[in-house]
Amino acid sequence: MAQWPGGTQDSIWFGATGDGNSSSDWRAYSPTAPTRYADTAPGIYAAGAAAGSTNGSNAYYASFGLNAAPAAQTLLFPQQTGIALVGSSAFEWHQVVIEKLGASVTWKVDGVLLATVPAADDTVATGDNIFFGHADTNATSSTDVNDVNLLFTLIDNVSVTVPEPAGLSLAGITVCGLIVIGRKRQLA
Repeated sequence: MAQWPGGTQDSIWFGATGDGNSSSDWRAYSPTAPTRYADTAPGIYAAGAAAGSTNGSNAYYASFGLNAAPAAQTLLFPQQTGIALVGSSAFEWHQVVIEKLGASVTWKVDGVLLATVPAADDTVATGDNIFFGHADTNATSSTDVNDVNLLFTLIDNVSVTVPEPAGLSLAGITVCGLIVIGRKRQLA
């Protein structure tokens, strides 16, 4: 099922605005927080549980932003001027890591921890698929005739790592050990 802000949530997911021009630029969602976890939600956002903690203008996000639109893009679309706001994710590649480990799901961008969501908040987990999407939370930008050319996300070099269950690894090592012991006894 596709996910979007304000829609029905059936998983834990994360989102960021491109331009940093929202009151909530870095967001975490789950079935228990379908419109997003509030800025003041304790323990969710690494920037803290305070009003404005998800806004790109918060000092916590200062390592992001201040990037200019590519020259070729500004030639095609002259309204793309200036630089992206500090705290925004626009106009550069980012390494994103979403990791479920134990009782938590963490979201990091370029090594910066942004949010930690309790895995138990995914109350309707229905499978083991992943989903990548793009949505625009600003209703006015969808009326721009150039929105199809300017509102997009590039996703590349996706890697999904599924850890081997510890019990299965130990069972395999035990079986190998028993085979070796059995062979040694047969040779003796």
